[in-house]
Amino acid sequence: MTYNIHQQVLGLSLHSNHIGGKTGSLKALQDEINKALPKLISRLGTWKVAWGPVVWKNATSTDNEGPDNVWYVAYNGADTYVVAIAGTATSSKYDWLQEDGAVDTVVDLLAWIKSGLDKPFESLKHVNDGDAAYISSGTALGLNALLNNAPQSTSLGGSTALLADFLGALPTTSKIIFTGHSLGGALSPALAVTLSNSRLTNVPKGNVFTYPSAGPSIGNARFVALFEEAFPATPNPLDYQSWNRNLVNTLDPVPLAWCTNKGLEPIQNLRQIPSLYDPGNDCKNALTFITDFMTRHSTESGVVYRPLPANSFTPPPGADGQPRWPVKNPMVVLPGLDFKDTNKPCWLKNARWEHVDEYEYLIDPEKGPSLMAIGGGTILGGEGKVVDEFGDHWPILRNIVNFANGTSVTGAIQEATLDDVVEATWGDDKPRNCQ
Repeated sequence: MTYNIHQQVLGLSLHSNHIGGKTGSLKALQDEINKALPKLISRLGTWKVAWGPVVWKNATSTDNEGPDNVWYVAYNGADTYVVAIAGTATSSKYDWLQEDGAVDTVVDLLAWIKSGLDKPFESLKHVNDGDAAYISSGTALGLNALLNNAPQSTSLGGSTALLADFLGALPTTSKIIFTGHSLGGALSPALAVTLSNSRLTNVPKGNVFTYPSAGPSIGNARFVALFEEAFPATPNPLDYQSWNRNLVNTLDPVPLAWCTNKGLEPIQNLRQIPSLYDPGNDCKNALTFITDFMTRHSTESGVVYRPLPANSFTPPPGADGQPRWPVKNPMVVLPGLDFKDTNKPCWLKNARWEHVDEYEYLIDPEKGPSLMAIGGGTILGGEGKVVDEFGDHWPILRNIVNFANGTSVTGAIQEATLDDVVEATWGDDKPRNCQ
């Protein structure tokens, strides 16, 4: 099959997640992606690794955890360079708590750029939303990692330059596309905006594009305006064939974070989560708790997170006319999940399917997930057959529910912080209650 450029870029994005389901030392993870990446991206066309890949772990991360960030640059041998940034790694506590979860404080992006991106940034809480272009502190932490860590001398790309220096030295005729999925769908547009306002002086702005997918909202209205000014949307003959918009599956819960104002954003907001799949009452109660928790956590910042302009698609049904979920009739009580029983209906299983696998079908409508096999082995050996355990892929969501179930005093739940949830439910090495 020949893939169009948007399918190729989405594939390059998803392949950055190849080690997202693995744990190990930094060297072991680096060796694994160095070995696998060239073959994976060659399936998509004439792509080769031009820079990186970089595997990064926070100083507190252990060998029992996955990578905290993975990113690389691919080159098609003509004029196009794709910066691909991985999403949340399954076993990265730092990702879940910090880069994903630190939305209760924000950073003035332009002030950070002015002070120097190699300098520490200031995290603020209870700000005046209209004062500046704010991004979440979690996003700023991710940007700091991407901007200030260089590849090893033995990297596939051969360069040991920082990413901004590498991109800044590209020929003026080059095209650069920033892409990533989920957490990568948050970091890639943020990185593009940051570099367009600082370091990308050689390549014309009209030759720089973004192609995020499944990204949550990570900035306020002034940040969105900054993005739209630098990266105006291009026409889209098909739902997924447009640059400079967040590619969103309408059944994916992740892009519904972190906007809390349904009046401003009637579609992409947290309040849509409990009714996303029309769950039963018991499941809806658990999901409502999750939504309330996330809303309270987000509003601590003082800003209303606003989604980037989106290109939305709704996946076609399977042969039986029902969603292509691995498990039909998926609504059960969230607290009762048994992740080892792959035949048991589960909201989380189907949420993960919509968050990952349906995007893979955009690349190849026939092979879908079996083509990509990202994150250490996605799901299928044929449509509808679950061959991995989904519980590990959504630990923080499950942990919030577990915390609620184990907390006898309602007031304690209402006052809980994200750290409280993790302290109560997450062991040193992996989420508890996860076999």
